[in-house]
Amino acid sequence: MSGGVPGTDHYETLFGDGRQPGLDFAPPAAHDGAAAPAVIQPEIPATWTEAWRRECEARHVMKLPLEARRTYYAGVREKRGEPSMAELIAEVNRQWKLANPL
Repeated sequence: MSGGVPGTDHYETLFGDGRQPGLDFAPPAAHDGAAAPAVIQPEIPATWTEAWRRECEARHVMKLPLEARRTYYAGVREKRGEPSMAELIAEVNRQWKLANPL
């Protein structure tokens, strides 16, 4: 059994180095000595950014039925203010155009 954590003996079989899920994770560069890329590659989206969060939220809102969308916008206006709601609406419109080109 790997590290005394029940149900993790298969990790020893897979990794063979004593790692346990979620307990001692290190990025691949720490294991193989390769340097991490200094610049984010354009084909790999930076999923931890505020821009990515806004785009994801807009794609989610875009898929809501009209009445649910209006309710969502009202909640954004109440919690984050009118400028945030306007930005969200603009991003929803941008995402809609990207998903539905003419």
